[in-house]
Amino acid sequence: MRAHLEPSHAELSTFAVRAGDGSLRICLINKDADRRARVKVNPNKNVANATILRLAGPRLDSTTDVTLGGATVDENGSWNPGLDEARDIDGSEVVFEVAASSAAVITLVPKGSSPTHFRPQIGVP
Repeated sequence: MRAHLEPSHAELSTFAVRAGDGSLRICLINKDADRRARVKVNPNKNVANATILRLAGPRLDSTTDVTLGGATVDENGSWNPGLDEARDIDGSEVVFEVAASSAAVITLVPKGSSPTHFRPQIGVP
């Protein structure tokens, strides 16, 4: 599976990990305060769908008004996520946009699997 960043985006960090259920999770962090990032993913034919969970806030250094999955994480680390954005995939490329000063986790789910939902554990030590 390949990911292409268009145009080249020096302020976009990407990481990927294969989950135990076979899904691929791609983390995208856009550190550019002024420009969105556009990412094209070319999954193979074994991928059924994709979801995206977004982290957003007003600025890069925001500590308030920050949301994950459309829901606010409170000062105690409590979080009740909204719905992930879902997309069906037919084997061709799928495009994701990551807003300036934000991050996202894309989950690519293989056909025939029962994926576990990505729900990060958030807590304050």
